[in-house]
Order: sequence, then C-alpha cells, then structure tokens
Amino acid sequence: MGYYYHLLLSNYNLIDHYIFPSNFIRNYHLKYTNIPQSKVSTIYTFTDIHKIKNSKKYSKSIVKKKDYFIYCGQFTEQKGIMSLLKVFSKLPNLKLVAFGDGPLAKEVYKYAKYANIEIRRWQKRSIIKAYLQRAIATIIPSLWFDVLPNILLESLACKTPVIAPKKGVFLETITDGKTGLLYQNLTPDVIIQAQKVFKINSVNIKQQVYNNYISKHHEDIHYKKLLKLYRSLKTVK
Repeated sequence: MGYYYHLLLSNYNLIDHYIFPSNFIRNYHLKYTNIPQSKVSTIYTFTDIHKIKNSKKYSKSIVKKKDYFIYCGQFTEQKGIMSLLKVFSKLPNLKLVAFGDGPLAKEVYKYAKYANIEIRRWQKRSIIKAYLQRAIATIIPSLWFDVLPNILLESLACKTPVIAPKKGVFLETITDGKTGLLYQNLTPDVIIQAQKVFKINSVNIKQQVYNNYISKHHEDIHYKKLLKLYRSLKTVK
C-alpha cells in the first residue's frame, strides 16, 4: 500500500537515484515498479572486517575449524529454522549450533533434546564471529527471498563457506562448490555433501571465500562506488 500511496503523490519522481544492495533486489524493483533503469545502481553493503581482524580469536593464517555448522538468525518460519532443525535431527553425527530468538523460540528449543543440536540466544557479535570463524559452514535456510543478509557477509569475511537455497541474492554471492553450496531442497544429503566438500578442500575453499569477499564486498569498493555515483549526480545537476 505504501508504494501505491507514494506513486499516487508522484513522490518517486523526486528521487534522483536508487541504490540497491544486490542485483536481485535491483532487478525485482525494475520488474515490478515504474523506476527507470537509468536511475538505479547496485552497490553491495559490507561488514566491519577490521573488528574481525582485531579479534583475539582471529588470525590471517589458517584457523583450525571445529566440527559444527552454524545458523544465526531469527527463529521465524520465513527464515527456515524449523526445516533446518528437522534435517539435523536426522544427522546425529553432525553438529548444529543455532543462535537467535523469535516467535518460534519455544518450538526451536524442543530440538535441544538432540545431542548434536545446540540452541543459543543472541550473543555479542564478537562471540558469534568467533563461532563463525571455526564453523564448517554457515547455513542460511531462508524460505523467503533475502535482500543481502549480514550473516552472509560476516561469514565470507570470516573465510567460512555458506550453504543457502539456489535462488535470489545467493546466486550472485555464492559460487556453488567453491565459496559455498547452493541447494534446491534442504535435505540431510545436502549437509553430508557439504561436510565432505568443505573438509576435504578446507584450505582452498577458505581462501576462495575470503577472496570473494575482498573482490566484491570490501568497504573500499563500497565507498569508491558510492563517491563515484554521488559525483556523477552532482555533475548532472
């Protein structure tokens, strides 16, 4: 309703340029709104990599990983947490650590009865990043479309591959088999495959994940693109 309200008032005509944090979201708006293509750009967001580097638990050298997968997000239906828990309840030899909170918390905590599933409330970002750095992989089991999840960027900056659905923004941020794993349907076999791939090629994959972050999502790239765009708009005016 908000979109049509502002459309009726012609408020969108007052905007010089639209910046979207991913190509997926940019293309979505181009398809379903009247925004002209000449007024849109994609500039990826970033995470504070300096805090990760300055962490006592972080090292530029290879960080020894512990044998667990990690989920960080809201305990809601659209985030896919229940589907993820059901999968790990069938994988007693693979561990999941889930950080979060939300309306499904009561249902989520029922899965704590499984020895391989650890449920934790939200923690300080430094603690979560410490867990990210040691995980086999981060799992983002979203059922709905995401814009560009912060946990995705934090994982890449921590050199941790990401497992996510084969759709939306993940298609442009994850290279299947190299910086993560993309799936059609989340099943126990997906996790088993990821565990094998990421552990066998852990050194190469860690470096590819980090290179992907530096080449696409580093803050310097963000600032340079932003300044270039602002200057171009100022010139036009």
